[in-house]
Amino acid sequence: MQRYRSIGLWTAVFGIALGIRLIGIGWGLPNAERYYSYHPDEWLILLASYFTINPYAGEFLPGFYNYGTLPMYLWSVWLHWLSAAGVIGGLPENPSPAQVAELRAQLYLWGRILVVLMGAGAAVVVGRTLAIVAGVQAGIIAGLAIALAPALVVHSDFMTVDVPTTFFVALAFHQAVALTISPRPLRTLLWGAVWAGCAAGSKYNAGLALLAPLVSLWLTRSQPLGRRALWSLAATGVAGLTFALVCPGIWADSERFWSHFWYEVRHVGQGHGEIFTDTGLGWLYHINPNLSTGFGAIGLAASLIGWVFYGRRYPALWGILTASLAYYLLIGAAEVRFLRYTFPLFPMLAVGVGLLWTPSPPSPLAHSVGEGESGSPLPR
Repeated sequence: MQRYRSIGLWTAVFGIALGIRLIGIGWGLPNAERYYSYHPDEWLILLASYFTINPYAGEFLPGFYNYGTLPMYLWSVWLHWLSAAGVIGGLPENPSPAQVAELRAQLYLWGRILVVLMGAGAAVVVGRTLAIVAGVQAGIIAGLAIALAPALVVHSDFMTVDVPTTFFVALAFHQAVALTISPRPLRTLLWGAVWAGCAAGSKYNAGLALLAPLVSLWLTRSQPLGRRALWSLAATGVAGLTFALVCPGIWADSERFWSHFWYEVRHVGQGHGEIFTDTGLGWLYHINPNLSTGFGAIGLAASLIGWVFYGRRYPALWGILTASLAYYLLIGAAEVRFLRYTFPLFPMLAVGVGLLWTPSPPSPLAHSVGEGESGSPLPR
């Protein structure tokens, strides 16, 4: 009975996250008056994902590496399959601008649906992550914090890499926490490395998510020192191999890949025109206005309180905090400070909110699977 109740609660979290994201999914789509969407990155992503690569035809190199290519492959598989099934229509021989805009609108819409699913999935993953150590109630609150985070809701309705990146970061964090109670710790660690490699394959600096399972490993004193060192090397190798598989441009189109990669490094280091001029320290700017707006000022304060007063109870969560702080320090040092750059911090912030609902005194399940959570669908 408890298991069915748990399934029902997580289904409700997913449903809430999904429903609120579907509300605005059609915003800014191309039409007869405008031929592009309102998000400047969507056209670049669509061009690479649909009009350049096609895994079904063996075409894997987009020639565009400002972002990792894993989300582009996911969109390409999805959109080309829908086209083959007749869900997405084609174009006549000499299409009018309005017909081209209509095709783009269809492609954006279905591409956004995939992002919506990943955004809603992230809410469940984050919630179940905290539930492992702090119980279902705390996990549900953490899941709702992600489900309702304003900026994440808005950007779940764009065909861009930011929400998929956050989804893979959340999966890596889940494995980091599961590692501390896993009967097969090496397998769990390596799955965390796979998800961290996928995060890097979506947005390069999100590869810092690998720190979470590594920190959890080193906090697990049941393993000898030498074994932990060997496993750390194995995890790093698996993350690197995963990245090379989901972003093959690094070896199959290396010259162009590194050209685009270093362009992005210079871009974030030098600034984005005049947009962020005289905005002070990046670390402060990401707190206000970015996180105070994107996650919500009340949610941000609640997360801080949760981590300060309850985070120390759960060493299993310290890997999440470490990886998130490392990412925050990195993006704060940059001159480009878009709000969407903060999204990989949202799983950590949501966990902090959920920590306010932890049992007091601490639950005896603090270092084991929470009631009803032993059946996690994620590999351990």
